[in-house]
Amino acid sequence: MRSLLTLLLALSAAACTTEFDEGLLDGKAGCSGCFDGVRCLSGNDASACGRQGESCTTCTAPASTCEQGSCVVDAAVVALAVGSTHVFAVDRQARLWGWGSNSASALAVDSATESSEIPLRIGAVENWREVAAGGNYPELFGCAIDDSSRLWCWGENGNAQLGLGHTNVQIEPALVGQKSWTDIDGGSAHACALDDAGALFCWGYGDQGRLGVPNTSTQQPLQVLQQDGFSGLTVGDVHGCMIASDDSLWCFGENESGQVGHEGGVEPAVVGTSYEQVSAGRSHSCGIRLDGSLYCWGDNSSGQLGVSASSPNTPIQVGSDTDWKHVSCGRAHSCALKKDGSLWCWGSAADGQIGVRFLPDPAPLTQVGSEREWVLVDTSDRTTCAVARDGSAWCWGDNGNRQAGIFGASPVEEPNLVEFP
Repeated sequence: MRSLLTLLLALSAAACTTEFDEGLLDGKAGCSGCFDGVRCLSGNDASACGRQGESCTTCTAPASTCEQGSCVVDAAVVALAVGSTHVFAVDRQARLWGWGSNSASALAVDSATESSEIPLRIGAVENWREVAAGGNYPELFGCAIDDSSRLWCWGENGNAQLGLGHTNVQIEPALVGQKSWTDIDGGSAHACALDDAGALFCWGYGDQGRLGVPNTSTQQPLQVLQQDGFSGLTVGDVHGCMIASDDSLWCFGENESGQVGHEGGVEPAVVGTSYEQVSAGRSHSCGIRLDGSLYCWGDNSSGQLGVSASSPNTPIQVGSDTDWKHVSCGRAHSCALKKDGSLWCWGSAADGQIGVRFLPDPAPLTQVGSEREWVLVDTSDRTTCAVARDGSAWCWGDNGNRQAGIFGASPVEEPNLVEFP
């Protein structure tokens, strides 16, 4: 049920050239590629293959190639969604992968496969753009948007959380409606999406107002709000949030722990202004404002807000830093990226989900994997996954269903490289 996250990196699969190219890497000069078909070419100036003023790293083919001065793994992950006990990823070739638990055919294969630590291909096509993981074990499901903006869902469907107009388990991805979609996320027994106009639709189990309307369940997408222009949709267990075109933050759903951030009922309402990203966890939320400051609210029983307050029902700033880039909320922990590529996690450490050994529980803000530059992170109940600058995927925490990408060990207390076939 974690937030849909898409890596906005230029991981081009085009042939490498040694031509000088302006404007790469956030305006830094560099070459358009450094791979000669066998290895990364050496060089430390713009006319060679490194970034300007830096040497080009040697890469190994075919496991990795050097593009825009950096090594990129063959199955570089560009979109990631961590669910209750399953994980999905889209690679730079637009292939869709899943690993962890296959309960309710969450990995889009029949029940003969109980779980897999090795990523399995979902579908034979190579046209996926975004993906979401939903459900609580064992009732798991997934949804994804293709490059034609069509929405597909599969897995558990007892509460019509797939939006197909029926309640039958779906082993293979099935088309949801005829609209064009831009964003999708899955909750505990429901899902929500934004259409191409930025209008909010939800479907599935509607108890506790989780669909943004009072106690309404539906088997097909239902428009929640007669307003469009929203983006950045995120759905937790029983609540959700999104950002309007004027950068105001809106949240909806059940508010028992103050996770919605307003007292306006279950319907979507404004929480605050000047936000650029938000994440909904099980019963808490965190958001990053336009100035790079981080705010959290809701349940803080495990220190998942990163503040000393008990359980604030309105946003409260986490520290004083203003260089935060992306945040993700899990069940009782949170993780966030800074603009320098450093990764930080805090909250419950009971199952290794923070990614550092020998921490107090709850854990304070703790840097994870300082030897790498991170570009993407997503969290779930007790598992965390992140993507490094080279596109490699790493997972840690609860591994009871192999969702950390390794056979046997659980918990996995430090980042573990997920090996793609």
